Amino acid sequence: MARIAGITGLTLNGQRLRPKGNWQYNLGRTKREKITDHVGVAGHMETNQVPFAEGNITVTSGLNIAEVLDTVDATLIMDLPSGQSVIFRNAVQVAEGNAGTDAAELAVKFEADSAELDNGVL
Repeated sequence: MARIAGITGLTLNGQRLRPKGNWQYNLGRTKREKITDHVGVAGHMETNQVPFAEGNITVTSGLNIAEVLDTVDATLIMDLPSGQSVIFRNAVQVAEGNAGTDAAELAVKFEADSAELDNGVL
C-alpha cells in the first residue's frame, strides 16, 4: 500500500526545513454556517478563513531560528505523500516561537494571503 499520511517535505523560500509530527493546514476556503432564528433555519452566512500551515520543525545546527521566526512575505511549500503540494503565498510566521530541547523542535505557524493545491483539485 502507498503512504497517504504525513508530510514529505517543507520548503520556506527555497530552504528545506525538517518537518516532524502532525501538521495542520487550511487552504483558506470560505466557511459556511447555518443561521437560525425562532422559526428555524433562516439561511447561511459565509466567513473568509486565513490559509495556514502549523506544526513543528527540527532544530539543527544549520537552522537559523531567528530567520524562521521573523519570516514575512514568504513562499512556503508543503509536499504531501499523495504527490500533491500545498503552496502558501505571502506567508508570515505567527507562532509564539516556542522551542523544546528534549526533541530539538521549534513550533511554527505560517499564515498566508493565499494557498493553492498543486497537482490536485481544490
